[in-house]
Amino acid sequence: HIRAGKGSSCIVINELDLEKYLDGLVNGEFNSRWSEEAIAAQVIAARTYALYQIREARRRNRLYDVESTVKDQVYRGTDHEDFLASRVVSRTRGMVL
Repeated sequence: HIRAGKGSSCIVINELDLEKYLDGLVNGEFNSRWSEEAIAAQVIAARTYALYQIREARRRNRLYDVESTVKDQVYRGTDHEDFLASRVVSRTRGMVL
C-alpha cells in the first residue's frame, strides 16, 4: 500500500494462479532442499491456507486475498522458484487438508 499524497493511495496487487503462487512460496516459507515429503506436507498446508484466505477475502469484499509477508505466507516470486519446488507443487496439485 503506497500513499502518494494526502488522501490518495495506490495498492499494487499481483494476480496469479494458485499453483504458481505456491511455486514462489516454497523457498520463502521453507526450503526446497528438505525431503520431498516434508515439502509436500508444507505445500498442501499452504494451499489449504491460501484457499481459505481467498474464500474469506471474497466473503468480506477485500481487495486482495493474501499478503506476501509473514502476515500471511511469504511469497518471494518467480526469482525464488526452482525445479524441486515446482515438481512437488505439481505432484500435490489440488490436495488440501
